[in-house]
Amino acid sequence: MTKPEIFLGSSLEGRWEKFCCRLEECRSTCTGESVRKLRVALRKLLTQLDAALQFVDCRSGRNAKARLKRELKGVGRLRDVQMQRSRLESLKLHGEAVDDLAGWLKKRERKLMQRIVRSMADLKLPKLKSQLSKTAAKVSRVLEKSTEGSEAMLRRLLVRSFKQVERRYQALDRRDLDTIHDLRIAFKKYRYLKEAFSSDKAKRVGVSPFKLYQDKMGEVQDWEVLLKMVHKYCNRQGAGFFRKLTPLRSRILKERDAAVRKFWAARSDFLQWKGDQES
Repeated sequence: MTKPEIFLGSSLEGRWEKFCCRLEECRSTCTGESVRKLRVALRKLLTQLDAALQFVDCRSGRNAKARLKRELKGVGRLRDVQMQRSRLESLKLHGEAVDDLAGWLKKRERKLMQRIVRSMADLKLPKLKSQLSKTAAKVSRVLEKSTEGSEAMLRRLLVRSFKQVERRYQALDRRDLDTIHDLRIAFKKYRYLKEAFSSDKAKRVGVSPFKLYQDKMGEVQDWEVLLKMVHKYCNRQGAGFFRKLTPLRSRILKERDAAVRKFWAARSDFLQWKGDQES
């Protein structure tokens, strides 16, 4: 397990470099895949910055976090639209109303992409890098002087994150899909922390079981978001569109419910990680 002062110093800088790399890819070619990778890089950077801010009250870190969260929100909107277009195409349904919806999504994607490109161009990378460096340096000093011990502080951070996941797991309700989404958010943060502290060898061993579990929840969320978007679109276009898009909404419901069943059957896989916190 990586020492906290190393993780929150050099590893935080490593996440920053990864984010900058993904940012350049997006600036060069803003595709669905490049946006997805940028979003993941942003989330992982924010997770490690959050971890650092658990140990120190740092204005530079708070300012960097606020700016990065604004970027994540914008990238998230674009990624959602790209996901919706992809899911819609995968259903292979056609008709005037469905084609109109696809065209509307394409226009919305183009507008959001233009907004993201402008936002990324305005991003002051040297300033953000300086803020993160100051935060990492301050955390390293605090941890080196701690009488509790850096390993114990790291352990406490992971346990606290896991307990939040456990609370949301216990609150799961199959009839309330928001509970699955809430679990996914907490689990994702724990996963990024856990994997960040893991050895390089452990990271190279195939597809992470954490990711496989998270993806099952993500499948539910993707279909649910698409369903809500179609409902919102119908409200904008008029009552007649609900009837015209009934076959589409029925198909989305079928796919969503299948994803819910798949996750629900595997939900107890979560318990395999509980022992790690108790050992």
